[in-house]
Amino acid sequence: MITKEGILAVLQSDTYKPMSFKDLLNHMEVKSKRDRNEFKKIVDRMLSQGDVVKNKKGRYIIPPKDTYVKGTLQGHAKGFGFVIPEDAISGNDIFISANNLNGALDKDKVLVKVIKKTDKRDEGEIFQVLERGH
Repeated sequence: MITKEGILAVLQSDTYKPMSFKDLLNHMEVKSKRDRNEFKKIVDRMLSQGDVVKNKKGRYIIPPKDTYVKGTLQGHAKGFGFVIPEDAISGNDIFISANNLNGALDKDKVLVKVIKKTDKRDEGEIFQVLERGH
């Protein structure tokens, strides 16, 4: 049976190298059409929740915690915003310039990619809108 936990276990293993969807199917020995459809639904849900992302080559990876942060966007009237991380471990809020909002709006739950680390406040860009706030 295909589960989210089973897929995560493969992606988190020490020997995992980023794979395409087809390669993941073969690696996990998903054969039947029904199982492939179920696998696709699970992977799509994981993508939409930010548990998994595609790298620049379209291969699946677990987003590194020091680079990708889930949180809620707090928009500002001047066009920029701040992402308030879901977990306190991630630290302070992350500044998002107007150019890096990528269509995200106030109160959206987002996955932000940290592009600049500083002593005061990290700067990032919205990688993916996970859930609309309004």
